[in-house]
Amino acid sequence: MNEFSEQLNDAKAAKQGAMEQVEAHANPEWQALILELTRIVCLTHRLFTIDDVMALYVAIQDDDRPVTHELRALGPAMLRAARAGYCKKTNRVAGSHRRSNHNRPLAVWQSLICEVPT
Repeated sequence: MNEFSEQLNDAKAAKQGAMEQVEAHANPEWQALILELTRIVCLTHRLFTIDDVMALYVAIQDDDRPVTHELRALGPAMLRAARAGYCKKTNRVAGSHRRSNHNRPLAVWQSLICEVPT
C-alpha cells in the first residue's frame, strides 16, 4: 500500500469515527424527528437536500422542537434515512440555501418513496 492509499484510508476511518461519535451523542428525540421529517420530504420531493428537511424542522415552534448540540449529526441522520429505504444519495451536489451555510455544496438525495406523480 502506498502512502496516498494509507492517508486516504486514515481519512475515511477518521470520518467514520466522527460520524459514529456525533450520532451517539445526538439527542434521540431530535434524531427521531429528523428521520420523520426526512420521510415526509421523501414523500413529496423526488430530489432534495438536507435544506429541505431543515426547512420543515425550523417551521416547528421552538417549544415543540427537540434540539441537539451538534448539527453535524445530520449526516448520520441522512444515512439512517437511506438505510430505512426512504432515499439514496446521488452523485450530485447543490448549493445550500441556508445563510449559515454560505451556499456550501450539499449532497442531493433521491427519494425512493415519492408519491408525487411525474
